[in-house]
Amino acid sequence: MSTIAAKRIGPARLVTVGKPDRTPLGELLVESGKLDSADIERALHLQAEQAEPERIGSILVKLGLLSEFDVVEALSDQLGFEIASRSDFPDALEGDTKVTERFLKKNKILVLDETEHELTVVMADPLDRHVINALRLRSRKIVEVRLGIPADIEAA
Repeated sequence: MSTIAAKRIGPARLVTVGKPDRTPLGELLVESGKLDSADIERALHLQAEQAEPERIGSILVKLGLLSEFDVVEALSDQLGFEIASRSDFPDALEGDTKVTERFLKKNKILVLDETEHELTVVMADPLDRHVINALRLRSRKIVEVRLGIPADIEAA
């Protein structure tokens, strides 16, 4: 899985780890006024203490500092993914999706549309390249990814 994280260098100065061409999520949230640098430092400290580090956005939501939508909106700005809202979710999908329901639920994915050559999905974690590759291999289609709110995807 491609990992994008940030580490602190000096007082609240963040650098991207793994993808130097992207502004770290924490920095975007501070610049937008949603958080201050102390909030980011607290979340990064908690992340560093975890045996299997969670994504920083998830930690910020669990701390009650942001809503899931705030994180999705910032990720959309950072990564350039379109956001799929709950109103974009289909009631039922016609077609022969070769991806199992179990795989989709486990990875918080919902199929939005499927054509002969393309599978459009909404994901809670669009950076999980292993999952995207598995979708591509299983469906034998181009996978178009949208970003979604995890709770909305789980509830669909």
